[in-house]
Amino acid sequence: MKSTLTTLILATSMAMAAPSDYVNFVRQIQKDFEWDITVAPSGSMLSAEGIDEDGSQFLLFSVHSTLGIEYLLDDVFVSTYTPEAKLAVVTEDPYDAIPRTRVDRPFSISVNIKGMTHAAPAAGDVVLPAAAQKVLLSHKAYNYPEGVHSLEGRDNPAEIDVGTALLRGNGTTVINYATNHLTAPDLTKAEGEEVWTISALNDWGWEGEVLESKKVQIWPIADASITGIDPNKRYSNLPPINVKYNDLYPASETWVHIYPGPPVANATNFTDIPDGYWKAVDSVPESPPAKVLTGIDHLFPEEGAYTMEVVHQTPFGLDVLTQFYPIRVDRTVEFKGGLYTAE
Repeated sequence: MKSTLTTLILATSMAMAAPSDYVNFVRQIQKDFEWDITVAPSGSMLSAEGIDEDGSQFLLFSVHSTLGIEYLLDDVFVSTYTPEAKLAVVTEDPYDAIPRTRVDRPFSISVNIKGMTHAAPAAGDVVLPAAAQKVLLSHKAYNYPEGVHSLEGRDNPAEIDVGTALLRGNGTTVINYATNHLTAPDLTKAEGEEVWTISALNDWGWEGEVLESKKVQIWPIADASITGIDPNKRYSNLPPINVKYNDLYPASETWVHIYPGPPVANATNFTDIPDGYWKAVDSVPESPPAKVLTGIDHLFPEEGAYTMEVVHQTPFGLDVLTQFYPIRVDRTVEFKGGLYTAE
């Protein structure tokens, strides 16, 4: 892209007369100033002045050296433009190294364009080049290979071409996405990235350059399981209970709690089980080894049925990953043997 006019190519030969019979000059007009510069019948040269931000008008004249008759041969308006772009991906996660979100969450992008040409002056019906008015926004999505949390080391990953759009003029454009464009047999477990690229358009032999590119990483929904206990049995002493977490969201916290009675929404009378806690510290999803909960009988003081839940805290809120009900606790005290009295 050019911010000043660098060359002006002339072809000024006149029909029915020799070039030596004419004096040729170019007049450059911008704002309140004019410059005249003599030019050869053909060739190229620098403009008299740089191009003003509002553009410049170039008039090519040829004057007959004997008759003094002036001919206007051409009239060109040249505008200046150096497109710049800033692109931001906005999610509900405040992590700022690489934008990220979860597969079920919305997100948006904000595109700010500046440096495009101003409108042509009113004194002429000027057609501006497309590259002076628009930039190209392209959008692609990539699924991560199974068990891999990036595209690192993959030269030609399979891409999903979401689409392209031409953005006109300067200003800010916000595009909202209610969902992502990844694919998977189970969409709750899809993971990958979406990439937006803003490019200038090709212009006068110059290949349009990439002005800005940003991506968002999209992670799957976590899940959990509770095993090792039979809902049909009553326990006076609880067996070891296995809790397994999968695809925990980066920087999340996950724990286990219990409360008496059947499952309820937003339980408040719960008791946390410390050995069930896990803090995710990686920048990608984590699936830690199973937790084995033992020695927790004292957390079930009353006889009856209890609910156990796995709770997951992320930037998107508090989610219950799984529930187990009932855990039946028997606190009946049995006495075996005879009853003796002493006389």
